[in-house]
Amino acid sequence: MRQGHDAGENDDGLVVKIDADGTELWRTTFGSDAPADRIYGVASDGAGGAFVTGYTCGVLVGERTNAGDKDAILARIHTAGAVLWSTQFGSTSEDKGFAVSAAADSGVYVGGTAGNVLPGQSSDGAMTAGLQNSTAPAH
Repeated sequence: MRQGHDAGENDDGLVVKIDADGTELWRTTFGSDAPADRIYGVASDGAGGAFVTGYTCGVLVGERTNAGDKDAILARIHTAGAVLWSTQFGSTSEDKGFAVSAAADSGVYVGGTAGNVLPGQSSDGAMTAGLQNSTAPAH
């Protein structure tokens, strides 16, 4: 995932941390070279950082390919605003993450939509609500 680049013609994901007094502590933008990277959900990681979810039309750093039109993304943001890791997953169609929550077993839950059948899954219709349980990538 690129971080700290000029957005130019591309939409990028944005995460901002604000303290209890309303003061901005940090902000980070990130994404791929594609025209659209968006963040729709954010949750505390329980260690002062955050998990974020949304989608990308491109390929994040460390990923090999985009599975289709849009892939859901999951990233962990450090307490100082740096992207610690990111991953993307999806079908051959439009997939988006809308909600994220830390799991008690150190995993992460992502809720969103899948526009087609995800690898290893079955589909219940054109746009299937989904829940992905992901563990932190080993880095």
